[in-house]
Amino acid sequence: MNIKLITKNDSKEIELSGKFELVKWKLYTKRMQRNPFMKKYMLKKYGSICQWCHKRILKERFLLHHIDYAHQCVNETYIEIPNPTEKRPNKVLKVPDCEKCFNEDILAFNECAKRVAPVHSICNMLIEKWVNNNGKNQR
Repeated sequence: MNIKLITKNDSKEIELSGKFELVKWKLYTKRMQRNPFMKKYMLKKYGSICQWCHKRILKERFLLHHIDYAHQCVNETYIEIPNPTEKRPNKVLKVPDCEKCFNEDILAFNECAKRVAPVHSICNMLIEKWVNNNGKNQR
């Protein structure tokens, strides 16, 4: 367990606070972690190790866990990634172009990257359970 991964703030509270432009905030909170470049970058940065349980991550079995929701995407360029469903096999998802941000504005890229960490999907659920059991006062 890595206590530093406990989310610093509640996403709903941040969303309702009005401090961030909603579309840009949602790009950061809902879409950025699905960008293939960002996922590969973070996996490499942490040596394919889950930051919660410290066990090896198999590439298909992880996600980027938000440590801090108080941020928004500044990148206004998107890429489309496949997001097929049974009913819509050609469905795509628009996500921020993190690779372009990395190449053109490394400071902005690092602001996003420092707020997420790679974890196993099950570990992400364990983090959420820990927060629910220990309350917001532990943040």
